[in-house]
Amino acid sequence: MKEELFAPILPVFKYDDVNKVIEYINSKHTPLALYIFSEDKLFVNDVLAKVESGGVSINDTISHIINPNLPFGGKGYSGMGEYHGKYGFLTFSHKRAVLSKTTKINITLPFPPYSDKKLRKLKCIFK
Repeated sequence: MKEELFAPILPVFKYDDVNKVIEYINSKHTPLALYIFSEDKLFVNDVLAKVESGGVSINDTISHIINPNLPFGGKGYSGMGEYHGKYGFLTFSHKRAVLSKTTKINITLPFPPYSDKKLRKLKCIFK
């Protein structure tokens, strides 16, 4: 339990005080994954609010990795980013806004100053 596990091993620990467990987890590097087993939604939300991690599976293990609609990646020591499906594409892409207008026509209708005539035309367009 000193380093990250990359094996088909899931350590399970018994506890009496969840706050001590949360304190222990938070005293280590941010985990790549967090598995919470509980039907108590308040408990689950409390753990989610207090523990940082990469992906999370509730009442399951590893399944969050195979869903292409969810981001995959750690935080901090266990990795950076969201390298999965759409999220991986967005991570390695740069969104850039490009607006292109013609120089042949100078359209002034959408821009101030607004005369009564201009406002009437705009109202007709945006009805």
